[in-house]
Amino acid sequence: MNLVDSDVLIEIQRATPAALTWLKSFHGEISLPAAVAWELLMGARNASELRRSQGFLATFSRGA
Repeated sequence: MNLVDSDVLIEIQRATPAALTWLKSFHGEISLPAAVAWELLMGARNASELRRSQGFLATFSRGA
């Protein structure tokens, strides 16, 4: 299991080339602590960003 911080997720969500390259080359399970998901949602500046973040987070599976 590999924990990913919110700054990494933000760069992936922004489609920053270096972040996307890292993500494509990554082989393993990525885990998001609840606090990281919360940071991503609370950092949304408007309703559109909030929906985008919610959709992005929905692409991750939920643990038990």
